[in-house]
Amino acid sequence: MSGSLNLVGTGFSIAGQMTPEALTCVQEADQVLHILSDPATSAWLHRIRPDARTLTDLYGEGKSRHLTYAEMERAMLDLARSGENVCVAFYGHPGVFVTPSHAARRAADQEGLAARMLPGLSAESCLFAELGIDPVARGCHSYEATQFLLRGTPVNTRSSLVLWQIGSIGVSTYRNAVLWSREGLQLLTEELLKHYPDQHEVVVYEASQFPIAPSKILRVPLQDLGAADVSVISTLFVPPLAPATADAQRYRNLCDVLGPKACPAVPFDRPLAPLPDAPRPPRAAGSLEAIGLGYGLAGHLTPQGRYALEQADRVFYLVSDPIQGAWLKRLRSDATSLHSLYGENNDARDFHAAMTAALLEPVYAGERVCFAVSGHPSIVVPPAIEAVGQARLHGHDAKLIPGVSIEDCLIAELGFDPGLQGRMIYDATDLLLRPRALDTTTNLVLLQAGTLGEHRYRTDTRAHEGVLGLLRDALLEHYPPEHEVVIYERATHALTQLRLERVRLEELATAEISVLSTLYLPPTAPVPHQLHMQRKLGLK
Repeated sequence: MSGSLNLVGTGFSIAGQMTPEALTCVQEADQVLHILSDPATSAWLHRIRPDARTLTDLYGEGKSRHLTYAEMERAMLDLARSGENVCVAFYGHPGVFVTPSHAARRAADQEGLAARMLPGLSAESCLFAELGIDPVARGCHSYEATQFLLRGTPVNTRSSLVLWQIGSIGVSTYRNAVLWSREGLQLLTEELLKHYPDQHEVVVYEASQFPIAPSKILRVPLQDLGAADVSVISTLFVPPLAPATADAQRYRNLCDVLGPKACPAVPFDRPLAPLPDAPRPPRAAGSLEAIGLGYGLAGHLTPQGRYALEQADRVFYLVSDPIQGAWLKRLRSDATSLHSLYGENNDARDFHAAMTAALLEPVYAGERVCFAVSGHPSIVVPPAIEAVGQARLHGHDAKLIPGVSIEDCLIAELGFDPGLQGRMIYDATDLLLRPRALDTTTNLVLLQAGTLGEHRYRTDTRAHEGVLGLLRDALLEHYPPEHEVVIYERATHALTQLRLERVRLEELATAEISVLSTLYLPPTAPVPHQLHMQRKLGLK
């Protein structure tokens, strides 16, 4: 069939977070549809494509959202079936809490229509950047709030918890109101208080939809969450109580494989401390912006990120792809790579400290500094978070600007929804050395599988022989031997191929894993809903 369906995200902040590849899709499509959350972004999109049509008018007061989603799916597919090249724009990421996008993509695949989803910036990506949270520092679990309650999900207080749509808990119909269910929010508060102390600080977050307005970051004791200022677009971040303890036997097994010189120090740990508040106004000259370049050369660089690059006095960068580095040097010929601070067998803490110092020196001298990294600046980039935090403590304006992460790409490629289905994300070494009770009924993403157990830099990109067997054995404590593991490596530019290989878990030790590999394990089985919670929420 000749028609096609392209699903893209606009991010937030009007057009400030829309990637160039998504914008190109909008510009070149035969038909453009959109489901956007604010009139400003809608007005901007109509300037680009005056013929664009909204699907948000399919919502109706008291109307079932599931019925609306089915109508949206049909509208997308009917155009593609007629042979049109269709582009549908959603706010945020097109695969995160967007039921009709996943349904339409599955139907298109079944019917032989060309369909693809392009990654965008979700509210969670913005949350990680603004709070300075590295989700793999302790691991992070993510659920839609209603599903979290219905599933009776075991709460792992040693990892971070993100709960979506806390303002519409238990509501299946559309309502024209800021908050849909204060009762549901109170029920969520009561459930969380079974696992966390009353005074445990949680964060209610709403990404700003306008460049001139700050995002909403409301810190409240958990016991006050039920009465907090919450809306239907609020996301909740619950920090962990304390780090999980390292397993002594697993540590000894790892040292036996790596050898005593290469064995990581215990605790193998990165701090998870909230960024200090940015000074308003700054008390000192000099500023720092750490930006994410995403992947695919410049295809993921948002207008926010590009502006920071162009306006900076000094630009530093740390990228995984040399072609991306060459492109960046064309944009800013004076940009300085920090890759030279790596050294064979150097300890990670040493080169992280050296990078942090290199970033801060010109900031303290009064310069406007931009630090550009592959992917997202707060995910597995300790120097970015540390430098921003230190700059703020010294009175400088400093922030992290979100970028398309490897998980954003994985969601778009595989088509799973990290909210509705739930998602766990961990650093592979952290999960190995600090065992957790995994929720196997949800999605699991493991980063840095190719550097499992290592804390020293090396130029060899292959995973260390032997350590994958330890990870396999740890996962076999939770998953059956035949469970599928997806090995994912993002294509960095047009001349390289995406790697998407599926192996059985029992075969993981002999699989080809590199430092660029991300592992994905799908859920083992759907989890039944708790009937007593359904009754409390008033759901049938």
